Amino acid sequence: MLLALVIGGRFALNAFAINQINQALSDAINNVPSQVALLPERDQTITDGMVNALITQQSSSASPVQNLTIHFTPNNVEIDFNVFSFSSTITTVPEIVNGQLVATNVTVQGIAGLILSPDDITNVMNTQIKNLETHIQHTITAVTLENHAILLHIKPGSSSPTQPTKFPTSVPTSIPTNIPTAIPTNIPLP
Repeated sequence: MLLALVIGGRFALNAFAINQINQALSDAINNVPSQVALLPERDQTITDGMVNALITQQSSSASPVQNLTIHFTPNNVEIDFNVFSFSSTITTVPEIVNGQLVATNVTVQGIAGLILSPDDITNVMNTQIKNLETHIQHTITAVTLENHAILLHIKPGSSSPTQPTKFPTSVPTSIPTNIPTAIPTNIPLP
Protein backbone atom coordinates (compact mmCIF):
# COMPACT_ATOMS: atom_id res chain seq x y z
CA MET A 1 0.00 0.00 0.00
CA LEU A 2 2.79 2.44 0.92
CA LEU A 3 4.63 1.57 -2.29
CA ALA A 4 1.50 2.32 -4.33
CA LEU A 5 1.19 5.73 -2.64
CA VAL A 6 4.86 6.53 -3.32
CA ILE A 7 4.58 5.47 -6.97
CA GLY A 8 1.29 7.33 -7.43
CA GLY A 9 2.80 10.42 -5.79
CA ARG A 10 5.81 10.30 -8.10
CA PHE A 11 3.56 10.09 -11.18
CA ALA A 12 1.46 13.01 -9.94
CA LEU A 13 4.59 15.09 -9.24
CA ASN A 14 6.02 14.10 -12.62
CA ALA A 15 2.92 15.30 -14.47
CA PHE A 16 2.85 18.50 -12.39
CA ALA A 17 6.54 19.23 -13.05
CA ILE A 18 6.22 18.61 -16.79
CA ASN A 19 3.21 20.93 -16.88
CA GLN A 20 5.13 23.65 -15.03
CA ILE A 21 8.13 23.39 -17.38
CA ASN A 22 5.88 23.40 -20.45
CA GLN A 23 4.06 26.46 -19.15
CA ALA A 24 7.27 28.38 -18.40
CA LEU A 25 8.72 27.61 -21.84
CA SER A 26 5.42 28.36 -23.62
CA ASP A 27 5.19 31.71 -21.86
CA ALA A 28 8.78 32.57 -22.85
CA ILE A 29 8.09 31.56 -26.49
CA ASN A 30 4.93 33.67 -26.56
CA ASN A 31 7.04 36.66 -25.45
CA VAL A 32 9.24 36.39 -28.56
CA PRO A 33 8.22 39.39 -30.68
CA SER A 34 6.09 38.46 -33.68
CA GLN A 35 8.31 40.65 -35.88
CA VAL A 36 10.86 37.81 -35.86
CA ALA A 37 8.67 36.13 -38.47
CA LEU A 38 9.65 38.93 -40.89
CA LEU A 39 13.39 38.20 -40.70
CA PRO A 40 15.13 36.86 -43.80
CA GLU A 41 17.33 33.77 -43.69
CA ARG A 42 20.24 34.64 -41.43
CA ASP A 43 22.40 33.79 -38.45
CA GLN A 44 20.85 35.01 -35.22
CA THR A 45 22.75 35.29 -31.96
CA ILE A 46 20.66 34.81 -28.83
CA THR A 47 22.31 35.62 -25.50
CA ASP A 48 21.46 33.91 -22.25
CA GLY A 49 20.56 37.39 -20.96
CA MET A 50 17.90 37.75 -23.67
CA VAL A 51 16.39 34.35 -22.85
CA ASN A 52 16.50 35.00 -19.11
CA ALA A 53 14.72 38.34 -19.62
CA LEU A 54 11.90 36.56 -21.49
CA ILE A 55 11.63 34.00 -18.68
CA THR A 56 11.69 36.67 -15.96
CA GLN A 57 8.82 38.56 -17.61
CA GLN A 58 6.60 35.52 -17.10
CA SER A 59 7.84 34.23 -13.75
CA SER A 60 5.35 34.07 -10.93
CA SER A 61 6.12 34.15 -7.24
CA ALA A 62 3.34 31.58 -6.78
CA SER A 63 5.11 29.01 -8.96
CA PRO A 64 6.98 26.19 -7.20
CA VAL A 65 9.74 26.68 -9.81
CA GLN A 66 11.80 29.75 -8.94
CA ASN A 67 15.02 31.40 -10.07
CA LEU A 68 14.98 29.76 -13.51
CA THR A 69 18.08 30.83 -15.42
CA ILE A 70 19.70 29.63 -18.62
CA HIS A 71 23.44 29.58 -19.27
CA PHE A 72 24.96 28.96 -22.70
CA THR A 73 28.46 27.47 -22.76
CA PRO A 74 30.50 26.14 -25.68
CA ASN A 75 29.65 22.61 -24.47
CA ASN A 76 25.98 22.70 -23.49
CA VAL A 77 22.95 24.62 -22.32
CA GLU A 78 22.52 24.63 -18.54
CA ILE A 79 19.17 25.38 -16.95
CA ASP A 80 19.32 26.11 -13.23
CA PHE A 81 16.24 26.47 -11.05
CA ASN A 82 14.84 25.89 -7.58
CA VAL A 83 11.87 23.67 -6.84
CA PHE A 84 10.39 24.28 -3.40
CA SER A 85 13.75 25.91 -2.47
CA PHE A 86 15.81 22.89 -3.61
CA SER A 87 18.23 23.52 -6.46
CA SER A 88 18.19 21.52 -9.66
CA THR A 89 20.05 21.63 -12.95
CA ILE A 90 19.20 20.37 -16.41
CA THR A 91 21.84 20.25 -19.12
CA THR A 92 21.42 19.54 -22.80
CA VAL A 93 23.31 19.78 -26.06
CA PRO A 94 21.19 21.21 -28.89
CA GLU A 95 21.99 19.60 -32.24
CA ILE A 96 20.57 19.38 -35.73
CA VAL A 97 19.50 15.77 -36.33
CA ASN A 98 17.80 14.83 -39.61
CA GLY A 99 17.25 18.51 -40.36
CA GLN A 100 15.58 19.23 -36.99
CA LEU A 101 16.91 21.07 -33.95
CA VAL A 102 16.63 18.66 -31.02
CA ALA A 103 17.80 18.36 -27.44
CA THR A 104 20.44 15.65 -26.96
CA ASN A 105 22.48 14.36 -24.02
CA VAL A 106 19.96 15.63 -21.47
CA THR A 107 20.85 15.26 -17.79
CA VAL A 108 18.71 16.09 -14.76
CA GLN A 109 20.38 16.76 -11.39
CA GLY A 110 19.10 17.73 -7.98
CA ILE A 111 15.64 17.17 -6.59
CA ALA A 112 14.12 17.39 -10.10
CA GLY A 113 16.00 14.17 -10.93
CA LEU A 114 13.82 12.32 -8.43
CA ILE A 115 10.66 13.01 -10.43
CA LEU A 116 11.85 13.83 -13.97
CA SER A 117 13.86 11.62 -16.27
CA PRO A 118 16.14 12.82 -19.08
CA ASP A 119 13.55 11.39 -21.50
CA ASP A 120 10.83 13.55 -19.90
CA ILE A 121 12.93 16.67 -20.41
CA THR A 122 13.98 15.66 -23.93
CA ASN A 123 10.33 15.28 -24.95
CA VAL A 124 9.36 18.63 -23.43
CA MET A 125 12.29 20.44 -25.03
CA ASN A 126 11.75 18.94 -28.47
CA THR A 127 8.05 19.84 -28.35
CA GLN A 128 8.87 23.40 -27.29
CA ILE A 129 11.53 23.75 -30.02
CA LYS A 130 8.84 22.90 -32.59
CA ASN A 131 6.49 25.39 -30.91
CA LEU A 132 9.21 28.06 -31.13
CA GLU A 133 9.77 27.37 -34.83
CA THR A 134 6.03 27.62 -35.44
CA HIS A 135 5.80 30.87 -33.45
CA ILE A 136 8.70 32.55 -35.28
CA GLN A 137 7.69 30.99 -38.63
CA HIS A 138 11.29 29.95 -39.24
CA THR A 139 13.17 26.67 -39.26
CA ILE A 140 16.38 26.45 -37.28
CA THR A 141 18.89 24.76 -39.60
CA ALA A 142 22.18 25.14 -37.69
CA VAL A 143 23.21 25.71 -34.10
CA THR A 144 26.51 26.75 -32.47
CA LEU A 145 27.04 27.16 -28.73
CA GLU A 146 29.28 29.94 -27.41
CA ASN A 147 30.01 31.50 -24.03
CA HIS A 148 26.77 33.21 -22.96
CA ALA A 149 25.22 32.86 -26.43
CA ILE A 150 23.76 30.46 -28.94
CA LEU A 151 24.07 31.11 -32.67
CA LEU A 152 21.10 29.86 -34.68
CA HIS A 153 20.79 29.82 -38.44
CA ILE A 154 17.14 30.55 -39.16
CA LYS A 155 15.32 30.15 -42.44
CA PRO A 156 11.78 31.35 -43.16
CA GLY A 157 9.27 28.53 -43.30
CA SER A 158 7.97 25.77 -41.13
CA SER A 159 10.03 22.82 -39.96
CA SER A 160 7.00 20.62 -40.60
CA PRO A 161 5.92 21.22 -44.16
CA THR A 162 2.20 20.91 -44.85
CA GLN A 163 1.45 17.98 -47.09
CA PRO A 164 -0.65 18.66 -50.18
CA THR A 165 -4.24 17.50 -49.84
CA LYS A 166 -4.53 16.29 -53.44
CA PHE A 167 -1.77 14.56 -55.34
CA PRO A 168 -1.56 14.54 -59.14
CA THR A 169 -2.73 11.28 -60.69
CA SER A 170 -0.51 11.52 -63.76
CA VAL A 171 2.52 13.35 -65.06
CA PRO A 172 2.17 15.54 -68.19
CA THR A 173 4.18 14.09 -71.07
CA SER A 174 3.83 16.92 -73.58
CA ILE A 175 2.86 20.56 -73.97
CA PRO A 176 -0.89 21.02 -74.51
CA THR A 177 -1.76 21.57 -78.18
CA ASN A 178 -5.26 22.98 -77.82
CA ILE A 179 -4.11 26.49 -76.89
CA PRO A 180 -6.07 29.17 -78.80
CA THR A 181 -3.95 30.91 -81.39
CA ALA A 182 -6.34 33.78 -82.21
CA ILE A 183 -8.82 35.96 -80.36
CA PRO A 184 -12.41 35.12 -81.31
CA THR A 185 -14.13 37.94 -83.22
CA ASN A 186 -17.70 36.68 -83.17
CA ILE A 187 -18.42 37.50 -79.51
CA PRO A 188 -21.96 38.93 -79.23
CA LEU A 189 -22.13 42.39 -77.68
CA PRO A 190 -24.78 43.14 -75.04
